[in-house]
Amino acid sequence: MEIKLIKLELENFKGVRKFVFSPEGKNATVHGDNGTGKTTLADAFRYLLFGKDTQDRADFQIKTVDETGAEIPGLDHTVRAVIDIDGKPVELKKTYSEKWTKRRGEANKALTGHTTDHFVNGVPIQKKEWDDKMKALVDEDAFKLVTLPSYFNNLPADTKRKMAGWQVRRDILLQVCGDVADLDVINNNPDLISLPDILGDRTRDEHKKVVKAKQGGINERLKELPARIDELLKSLPTEAKNRQAIEAYIKHIDSKIEKAQDDSELSALRKELAEKETALVEANLEHSKSVREASQGIEKEIYAIEDSISKINRERAELQADIRSAEKTVARNDDILVMLRAEYTKIAAQEHQYSEICPTCNQPLPQDQIDAVRLSWKQGQAEKLTAINDEGKEIKAATDKLKADAAENEKKLMSLEKSVEAHEKALKDMKDKAPIILPPKEVGLLMMEIEGMKESIQTRPTTDVSGLQAERREEQAKLAALDAAEGTKKRITELGAEEKKLAAEFEELERQIFLMEKFIVSKVEMLESRINGKFRIARFKLFNVLVNGAVEECCITTLKGATDMSFGESTWVGCDIIRTLQEHYGIKAPVWHDEAGVCFFDLGLECQVIRLVANDDFPEMQVDYGTVSNS
Repeated sequence: MEIKLIKLELENFKGVRKFVFSPEGKNATVHGDNGTGKTTLADAFRYLLFGKDTQDRADFQIKTVDETGAEIPGLDHTVRAVIDIDGKPVELKKTYSEKWTKRRGEANKALTGHTTDHFVNGVPIQKKEWDDKMKALVDEDAFKLVTLPSYFNNLPADTKRKMAGWQVRRDILLQVCGDVADLDVINNNPDLISLPDILGDRTRDEHKKVVKAKQGGINERLKELPARIDELLKSLPTEAKNRQAIEAYIKHIDSKIEKAQDDSELSALRKELAEKETALVEANLEHSKSVREASQGIEKEIYAIEDSISKINRERAELQADIRSAEKTVARNDDILVMLRAEYTKIAAQEHQYSEICPTCNQPLPQDQIDAVRLSWKQGQAEKLTAINDEGKEIKAATDKLKADAAENEKKLMSLEKSVEAHEKALKDMKDKAPIILPPKEVGLLMMEIEGMKESIQTRPTTDVSGLQAERREEQAKLAALDAAEGTKKRITELGAEEKKLAAEFEELERQIFLMEKFIVSKVEMLESRINGKFRIARFKLFNVLVNGAVEECCITTLKGATDMSFGESTWVGCDIIRTLQEHYGIKAPVWHDEAGVCFFDLGLECQVIRLVANDDFPEMQVDYGTVSNS
């Protein structure tokens, strides 16, 4: 699509009272001193299409002001343009007007707002329809990119996509020139062949975060290990001890203790005590068996009586619960009956108050109307009293039934209590019948013998071996110290191995970061080559190598390797970017070359170019039509 500006008319727009610009679709140069309105022409064209100026502001000073800066009232502010779209002329017009309204109680009209009227080929349309037509004509962001030389290099951040300005620029370049597939980058550099296996299902950024987190943990551990190893080394004993000699000496001490404690009579006594205790246990078991066999029939009867008592007690508990519940309900019903009687008395005492005088005409009402109202009120009163009476009867009947049921339950409860007394007496009689079987005499004799033997063992004199035992503990402590030292040495070896392992893991993680950064460098170099091939003079730097050797992605526009450009060079580069973007988007539109007087480069554009040249020799704007090239 190719858009050309045929004519642009301004009236009272941003201080320009009246100006007609007619390039007829050709290149043109507008000369004028500063403040004469050159940039206003570009602002007017952007405002007409999208409601914004060349600085992308929707809220800017449209209205014309006087010398004091006050807005001149009563003016319509109009921009009208004829543009050619692929050979078809279209007239667009937008008028910004004041809205004056006369308020109630005021003699004069007051400014209450503004309106904007839209016209296409002279036909008025609504703003929504206008916006839809502009969107259908061209995308606003794309239009800015292909018409404003400084726009691309000053793209703002995209908050919706969470992208910084440089990321937005790089994204556009990738759309124009195409991205490089990761597999192509890897195939182009054999050093990167292991990268896909390293990444797995993660992206490079995700894996880099994982690697950095792991490195942080490893670094912390590597800082701890040397101090921990040094601490363990200091804890090792300085004097070497012979384990075999210590163990042999402990055996020698054990032999001496054993000889000192060798008492054959005491051993025989302890053995006999164990045999007596076993015989006592067997005698007690035999006695318990005899008691069970003798009482077997009686125990069954006792169990049956106890079971019956349990069942009667459960039934008693249920009856008692029912009686308590009935008592609560009866009390609640009695309270309700008291309230119903009070309400019945209140309603029965009410007298109908009815005026026999018409409130409208102050004349007496007909007697038949008075009688009808009174009768209706009496009927309503009677119905309420009947309803209260019926409700009271229902509650009274329910209460009487609850009381009767409770009385019946009380009788049942008394019967059950007598039954429990009878069962408990039968249980006592049955237990009294149980036979009493005394343990055999041999049990008592065994118990006496066991007590005597225990006393003999406790009072028997023993050899004092406490000194030998203390000496043995000292030797055992030496062995424990040797065992601890062996454990410490083992732990030192383990920590040293861990230190080597962590160092190797850290190096592997460093290698992975290096590969990811090398991948970025390789990809960006391929991208830079592809992207820069699309432009005549503009070049793009897509990564920085930091001081620590790490790689940082970016998107910086350069000219002959330099990022610091003069205004003219910046415009030259911007126009080169426009040339490529116009080809990519398939849009040729008028480029407004502001401050053209300081740029003397060949712009290389194939679209309509309108140069705005500041020149103090022209106190008012003057236009040269079709006499300049795109340089």
